[in-house]
Amino acid sequence: MLTRLRATRMSPELSELLRTRTRGHPFFCLELAQSLCDEGIIEVEDGLCRITSNIEAARLSLPDTVHGTVTRRIDRLDADSQLTLKVASVSGLRFPTSLIVDVHPVVRKEPERVRRHLEAHRHLDLLQTDEIEELEGYAFRHGILRDVAYSLLLYSQRRQLHRNVVRWYE
Repeated sequence: MLTRLRATRMSPELSELLRTRTRGHPFFCLELAQSLCDEGIIEVEDGLCRITSNIEAARLSLPDTVHGTVTRRIDRLDADSQLTLKVASVSGLRFPTSLIVDVHPVVRKEPERVRRHLEAHRHLDLLQTDEIEELEGYAFRHGILRDVAYSLLLYSQRRQLHRNVVRWYE
């Protein structure tokens, strides 16, 4: 976890908060720490990861589940970027970039915009780069991330996106 946060050590206060909140579950702990970092609630200074000085740990309102934590991270994205992640979730754990560009319902005529979204998701540790049958692509860092993004789609959106993905593969 410290590596992902670009830290070498963690303050006892933050360590206790993460341990008690996540009951020691490693993935939940990592996602909660990443969420707190995304929101500026924790910071890394001189290798020490700690809660920012102007926030009291006891007053933080934090999700109780991994799903809630990942949803909170996705909700912080702008609408187009959220949709790109959701489109990717329909495509499975691994997907070629060209698939997302071609089936994206909003920005498919702007392939560079889709690529920027995917790269931003990689920088947020939601995705990682992947190569699929010699095609440039991405993969969700964990199946739970993909499942949460997928669960945020309306059924009508899922149905249409599944049709588009099938047509793309045909």
